[in-house]
Amino acid sequence: MRSERYRINISAPLFILTLLLTSFCQHAPAMDIDFDEGSGKCVAENSFHKNVDASGIDKVSIETINGSIDVTGYDGKEVIIDALIKVKGEEQTVCDELLKKIKIKVDKEGKTLQIEPDLDSKKKGYNWSVSFTVQAPKKMEAKAETVNGYVTINNISGGNFETINGGINCIDMNGDVKAETINGGIEFYEVSGDAEASTINGSINLECKKVTPSDIDISTINGKISVKILKIPDAELDISAMNGSIKIEGLPNIEMKSKSRSFSSTLGSGKGNYELSTINGSVEFEVGKAE
Repeated sequence: MRSERYRINISAPLFILTLLLTSFCQHAPAMDIDFDEGSGKCVAENSFHKNVDASGIDKVSIETINGSIDVTGYDGKEVIIDALIKVKGEEQTVCDELLKKIKIKVDKEGKTLQIEPDLDSKKKGYNWSVSFTVQAPKKMEAKAETVNGYVTINNISGGNFETINGGINCIDMNGDVKAETINGGIEFYEVSGDAEASTINGSINLECKKVTPSDIDISTINGKISVKILKIPDAELDISAMNGSIKIEGLPNIEMKSKSRSFSSTLGSGKGNYELSTINGSVEFEVGKAE
């Protein structure tokens, strides 16, 4: 979120695991929010709905801390925002009072529509969550950041997506996509632009049967990588699996399934870059088998 208290930043290189974890620890205490999950005996919840005219807006940005984010593109002229707000804890009256203090902020800053919780709620033994479901014109770019929750993006013109504890799914993306998490997997289906994905504990899957990404940069530490595309790309292909196997199918004169730690080849003109890297896991690269 725009306040330094809530800012999420997990863009450090994955191979520097210590720096990533240190960065998270440095940010968490400054959030000024009690994340004690509480007993959950009592629950208070509320919903939020708002339609915003999309004129002059090129990008929608959604940020939360505890909660999932779903963004779907559609053929419309409004940004449709729905949020589910929850508070859990021991006493119902306290949950109800804390719930009243959680608001949803929707602000237009330049050509970006910013959506986030406005938090004025803190009590030990009680926790809160705000999950967003947003519909936006599919020509827009999107940005989504959370700490504890999954991110799902469908039919949007690319964007940046981050979480720490949760997976990321990107489907039918009409532009460049960057996805980062620490504890969770990443799924890409039909990405027409550049595809960048990184995680520490999770597998990464990319499958394109309609389009071929121009560049791919995929890395994980503990997980498998699977890339299935319909056509041979014009790219420099570099694969690394430090403690795992490499499997390649569908490339002319190259069929490989072994415990080799690395593989490189120039495909077509070699204009783009396909980089696939894992430390503890296998890598599969298949052409012509996207289903």
